[in-house]
Amino acid sequence: MKRSFNIYYLLLSILVITYYLIPAKGEARHRRLITVSAQTATPTPSLTVSPSPSATGKSIRDNLRERVEEKLDKLTNKPRAFVGKITQISNSSLTLETKSGVKQVKLVKDIVIVQIEDQKSKTIKESDLAVGDFAVAMGYFESKDTLSAKRILTTNKDPLEIRKPVYGVVQSYKDSSFIVKHPAKNDTWTVKTSSKTKTTIKVDGKIEKSDIDSIAVGDRIVAVGKSVKNGVYTIAAELIHVIPGVAHGLNSPALPKATKPASPAGGSPTPKPTANPSE
Repeated sequence: MKRSFNIYYLLLSILVITYYLIPAKGEARHRRLITVSAQTATPTPSLTVSPSPSATGKSIRDNLRERVEEKLDKLTNKPRAFVGKITQISNSSLTLETKSGVKQVKLVKDIVIVQIEDQKSKTIKESDLAVGDFAVAMGYFESKDTLSAKRILTTNKDPLEIRKPVYGVVQSYKDSSFIVKHPAKNDTWTVKTSSKTKTTIKVDGKIEKSDIDSIAVGDRIVAVGKSVKNGVYTIAAELIHVIPGVAHGLNSPALPKATKPASPAGGSPTPKPTANPSE
């Protein structure tokens, strides 16, 4: 009896295990579908949140501000220059008297200073700068009238001084100066000469050297020189060129203008009598 019970219990256990391990046909198909679906399932797309209108507007404003600041920075960092006469030197800075007013020049630590004299240049120190010299300061603006200089060119001559040509007929010569009058404009200039003034003249189509003593009243000359300070219509001549011959068309007397015959009072001119063919 006990042996039969053990056999029965064993068979019942095998049936239970078989039932759970071997699924039915429909259940197996269902399980396979679930497995395949899990393997080929499309990943869930991530959600993207569009920025709000206020956030977009702020971004545009920030971008525009950055572009404006970048543009202003480029304009501010553009190299500039002051040209003028040194009137004061103190605390690594210069005061320049320029045509547009008084300017301040700050000398940076690694500044390069070049002195130009007689067409020769050399590098000098800050202590070699002198009041009265002319300077070209190059660098970047700190303000409208203040420049942070990276390089300075200095000379004892005004770099903005311009040579001016004067043309005219010599009227007189006195105290090493010619009085020259333009034949058409009637402008009168004083041409000062010195031992450094060069004189030339054209002879047979060639330019030859001459001397000031050979220039006479009535000669036409072209004088080139620099304007004399506080001198009205006055130049210090560096070169005088004598133009030989007569200035055709400039010294000729003016021809009288043709005038119409006067009309009789109160009417048009009386016609001349004409011959009558019948007479």
